[in-house]
Amino acid sequence: MDGWNTAFDVPNRLDDTGRKRIPQLPTAAYDPAWACDHLDRWAYLQRLGIDQHQAVSSGLIMAAP
Repeated sequence: MDGWNTAFDVPNRLDDTGRKRIPQLPTAAYDPAWACDHLDRWAYLQRLGIDQHQAVSSGLIMAAP
């Protein structure tokens, strides 16, 4: 849990070479629209029979950053 809280203050860390930034938070924190789309696709593939009006993410409220 401490790593999660720290990631909000320091969202990236450098790799061992010191040249590449590595995100500390999950992809959904950086790109929630992508995460919602993939969640909806997963649900569709699980044969839940959803459409865009019944999508898993349809009830989520997108907060401003």
